[in-house]
Amino acid sequence: MNLRYIDLDENLLTRGSDGTYYRLRIGQDDWIDSPRDWSPLGHMLCWNRRYNLGDKHDYSEPIDFWHDMVREHIDRNTLFAYALSGDGSVRLQKEIDEDGEESYELCYWGYISFLGDKQKASWCIDKTYDTGDIEDLRSGGWYVEDDIIEDLGFEDCKRLLKDKVFYLPLYLYDHSGITMSTGSFCDSWDSGQVGFISVNERLPERELLERMHRFPKISLLM
Repeated sequence: MNLRYIDLDENLLTRGSDGTYYRLRIGQDDWIDSPRDWSPLGHMLCWNRRYNLGDKHDYSEPIDFWHDMVREHIDRNTLFAYALSGDGSVRLQKEIDEDGEESYELCYWGYISFLGDKQKASWCIDKTYDTGDIEDLRSGGWYVEDDIIEDLGFEDCKRLLKDKVFYLPLYLYDHSGITMSTGSFCDSWDSGQVGFISVNERLPERELLERMHRFPKISLLM
């Protein structure tokens, strides 16, 4: 509906596309509640030492949340295939020692110290599994799945969760009051990213469409 607003004292005179006029009065809302208390689409996760922002959660660091999302949405075979490919910052590789004994090593891309305080980026060994049988590792008895997830970085999680978890960054502007946005405030002194808002693919499609119809800007999440 195309609306036209005309200022008239403390009222608004509104005409709909059908030609009907409506008089609207603006007043103070005595029942102040947040839509996030009864109809939240996204889950807001924030980390800030001064303010209690977003939804309640028990994650000490952002990466802990992303690791949980991988556990929830990514199956074991996909996780092993990603680690065996070595395309990310975690790699599962087969090794054969001088005696011909086979094993698998789980490595992550990190920094090692050398020559005093200098650091060098390199593959670092996290765990060694005394078996050369990849199917034995997949069986679950070695707990390799959890080890791989714990070594995943943020970019790894993003790649694995593509089309499964949608998110936007959350920024805080703190100066004579606080303001939050999904876009940067371009102020390095008084603002910065404090978390993100996410929604996953398991939200019922009908519910998602209804909310997008009521709140068009929500479509930015997709």
